[in-house]
Amino acid sequence: MKAIARIWGASLMLLAGVCTANDITGTFVPTYPEGWKDHGGACIGLDNRCDYSIGVLEKDKQLILYFGKSAPRSDPKKARWLITDQMPYPKAPAGFQVVYGDCERDGRPDKTIIAVVKTTDTEWYTTVHFAYRANLNTGRFEKTPINGIRCINIGWGL
Repeated sequence: MKAIARIWGASLMLLAGVCTANDITGTFVPTYPEGWKDHGGACIGLDNRCDYSIGVLEKDKQLILYFGKSAPRSDPKKARWLITDQMPYPKAPAGFQVVYGDCERDGRPDKTIIAVVKTTDTEWYTTVHFAYRANLNTGRFEKTPINGIRCINIGWGL
């Protein structure tokens, strides 16, 4: 009887963690679920392929990052993504910003990195507050060490 109670309790906990009104994991975009607005994104696939993406969506003034895997297209001219994970858009302290799709680790491009970096008037942002990466194998976001990360300042020199 105790084993059944434990299984039932664990099942309820799993369901409670997965079924939220703003959970769009498992949906295909575009089109976006009702109330969600697209705020752009970036391809993060290997070898300059666009097999994966990181995108930003907003609903009720709340931003999220989503991790998408390329999905069959209904229109051959428009990319379509299966959302495999999502997380709240990282909070950047004053003087910092979020950069994704434009970072490198140890001198090698790594488009899977999402970093909160100190804003500077330099070609590269080198002070990283914290970072995540989109794990192409698991389809999930995960924290990653900040060692060796730097991100391009796309507005530098303009």
